[in-house]
Amino acid sequence: MEFVFSETSEMYETELEGIIFEFEEKPEENIETQLQSIADNYHKNIEHIIEHILPDLEELYGDVNKEEVEEKLGTPYIDIDVQTITYLEQEFDDDAMHIFMLEYMDDTFEELGDFSIDG
Repeated sequence: MEFVFSETSEMYETELEGIIFEFEEKPEENIETQLQSIADNYHKNIEHIIEHILPDLEELYGDVNKEEVEEKLGTPYIDIDVQTITYLEQEFDDDAMHIFMLEYMDDTFEELGDFSIDG
C-alpha cells in the first residue's frame, strides 16, 4: 500500500475501495488490514451514516432522499487519527462550496457523532 504526501491537504493519503484515507504522519506498513476493515465497515454501514446526516441535509437543502444523498456525497476522506469522515467533493452545491464532516466513535461506524457543514 502506497502513501503519497498531498501538498493540498498536507497529509499522507492512500485510496482503498473508493475511500481516501488521510494521515498527518506516514503510517507504518502493517496498517493495511485495519484500513480494509474500516473500508468494509464504511460500505456496510453507509445507510446508517446517511440516516444520521439526513436531517441536517434536509434542513439546508430541502427535500432529499437517501439514494440522492448517497449519490451526491462524493468521495469520503477518512482520518482515523481524529475519527472523522470528510466529504470535500459533495454535489449538493453547484460549486461544492460546503464541506461536510462527520465524527465517528469506532471503526464499525455504528456509533456516530456530530455532523457539521462548513463553508
